[in-house]
Amino acid sequence: MTTEWPLEYGLNPHQGDARAAFPDGKPWLEALNGQVGYINLLDALKTWGLARELAKTLGSPSAASIKHVHPAGAAVARPLDEAFRAANQLDDENLSSIGAAYARARGGDRIASFGEFIGLSEPVAESCARLITTGRRSGSAAVSRRAFTPLGQRARRPSSVAVIAQPGGSKQDATVTEAADRAGIAMVHTGLRLFWH
Repeated sequence: MTTEWPLEYGLNPHQGDARAAFPDGKPWLEALNGQVGYINLLDALKTWGLARELAKTLGSPSAASIKHVHPAGAAVARPLDEAFRAANQLDDENLSSIGAAYARARGGDRIASFGEFIGLSEPVAESCARLITTGRRSGSAAVSRRAFTPLGQRARRPSSVAVIAQPGGSKQDATVTEAADRAGIAMVHTGLRLFWH
């Protein structure tokens, strides 16, 4: 018997009535917080598959970081040297092998990994869990559904930027809008999120 889950939305937030079907009646994914969207399902499939395939092929614990179906990084466990730790703002903590693999995967592109989905080939060790909680991700366990506008307290207006159109709906909307005002940038909240996947 097929089991169906209602999804938060389809490919984009304005596309309601999306569903995931599990033909054998057994969902392979458990949502621990919030409601899963279509892209979340794709990211979960891709991160798990990539991490598992790396581990199987290379014989080492592996991790993958994917954001909106695009890999931000993938890596196997290897020691982290001081230059890597410094570049990725990691302390001197001894990471487990899966923690080192995740640190390397996230280090592939720390900006692109904002709001990532994580795939790990092994259970999460305590040191890896601490590393995961220092970042911002859409899943493995929780879903972060807000867009990121990199406009902080010390915003300076790039010469070519006059207007930023963004979906809005973030907990930081007021702070980001104030920063845009200080920088002389018009901020428009569209209320609509669209991604080209």
